[in-house]
Amino acid sequence: MNIIIAEDLSLLRDSLTLYLEKEEEFHVVGSASNGEQAVLLSRSTKPDFIIMDIKMPIMSGIEASKIIKSENPEIKILILTLYENEMDLIDSIMAYADGYLLKDIEPETLISAIKMINLGVCIYKKDILRKAFSSRMPLKDKSNDLCVSFSETELEVIRKICEGKQNKIIAEELKCSLGTVKNKIAVILSKTNLSDRTQIVIYAIKQGLLT
Repeated sequence: MNIIIAEDLSLLRDSLTLYLEKEEEFHVVGSASNGEQAVLLSRSTKPDFIIMDIKMPIMSGIEASKIIKSENPEIKILILTLYENEMDLIDSIMAYADGYLLKDIEPETLISAIKMINLGVCIYKKDILRKAFSSRMPLKDKSNDLCVSFSETELEVIRKICEGKQNKIIAEELKCSLGTVKNKIAVILSKTNLSDRTQIVIYAIKQGLLT
């Protein structure tokens, strides 16, 4: 697995490189000190995986992730952050990041997370996720308190949005057209009186639609 490390602290960047290179299946093909460099490296090296610091100069990890995912959605991105922040988590999900973890995790946990994400599993710290949807769920009118029913296809679209997948990828996985996916999302927004994908993620978690 070819990996890029985007981290503005050189000591941490070098430490991550040395640790990851101990794994036979990992190969660090480049490192970046800001989001702009990460974008350029992703274009030149075509990595399988990027470990992305969220706070970096010139361009943040969130903005870099958006660009990288729009150009190559197959690249897996794990956002690492020093502090828990609900808004950063939501922004990471909307940037199609495949994971969001704190930097104080054990090295073995990081290795496991990388391997799981590479298999297609999204990794987010559960307690931060709970705080995010509890603090960000918008006020609703009484009609939103009624039970909303979804078709099985709509539920699949909701789950894939929560996995951080773009419409194009959702269409490919559901074997339907891009237009169909967009129509399904429009129906979901209409049924729930929500306004965007961020609110769909929060709604899905609150209503237990991911279980």
